[in-house]
Amino acid sequence: MKCFKHLAEIHPTMNEAFYGIALCSFKLERFQDALQYIDHTIAASKQPIKNFKYYKYLKAACLKQLGNYTEAENYYTELCRHSTPSHTKVPLAYLLFNTCYVPKDGWKIDNKQTAIGILENSEFFKRFNSSDLEHIMKLMKVLIHPSNTLLFLDESTVAVILQGKVSIYSHIKDLDNPDVIAEYGPGSIIGNSSTDNGVSRYAEYWVYANTELELCIFLKENFNVMLACTR
Repeated sequence: MKCFKHLAEIHPTMNEAFYGIALCSFKLERFQDALQYIDHTIAASKQPIKNFKYYKYLKAACLKQLGNYTEAENYYTELCRHSTPSHTKVPLAYLLFNTCYVPKDGWKIDNKQTAIGILENSEFFKRFNSSDLEHIMKLMKVLIHPSNTLLFLDESTVAVILQGKVSIYSHIKDLDNPDVIAEYGPGSIIGNSSTDNGVSRYAEYWVYANTELELCIFLKENFNVMLACTR
C-alpha cells in the first residue's frame, strides 16, 4: 500500500494508484477506507475505460461488507446481470409462511402442531423431536426472499433454507464469467462460518437466489447453541 500511496503523491491524477490503495484497503478489511478511495477513483475516471467495471465491482463489494445492501445489489446487478443466469420465476407453495407464520404477528397458535409436523419432515429440522421444535420455533422467524436477487445476511443472523436454491458466485478470477463456488438447497445453512468454512460470508462471494426462497432466520448465538445440542 505504501508504494501506491507514494505513487498517488507523485501522480495525483493517476487513478490506478488510488485503485491500488482501495484494493489493498479492501484486502486488509478496511472497508470504509477502501470505499473512500474507490469513490475517488470512480469520480475522477471518465467512461469508457477498460478498468471502470472493476472500480464499480470493488465499490459493490465494499458496500456489501459495510451493510449497505441495497446500493451494493444495484452496483452488482448493473455489472453482472449478463454473467449470472436469470431463472424462471416459479412461485413456491409456502410450507410455513402465511399459513403457520405471519410477519409481525409470528406463529399462529391454532396451526402450531401443523408447523411442527412440517418441520419434522424438513431436511434440517427432522433431527429434532417435536418438543425441541416447539422451543426452536420461538427462536426463529420465517421469511420469503425473491428469486433472481442477492441474499444478504447481517453478521448476527443465520438462515436455514426450508425451500428453494441458491448459488454462491465468485468473480475473483473473471468478473464477467464467475465461478460457482457452491450450490445450496433445502436444509442448507447460510451465514454460519463454522458449518461452511466461511463460504457464505466471504467478502468476494455473492449468494444469489436462483428461485424464490422460504427461509428460517435465527440469531447466530441461538443457532449455534441449538446446533451444539445435536452433536
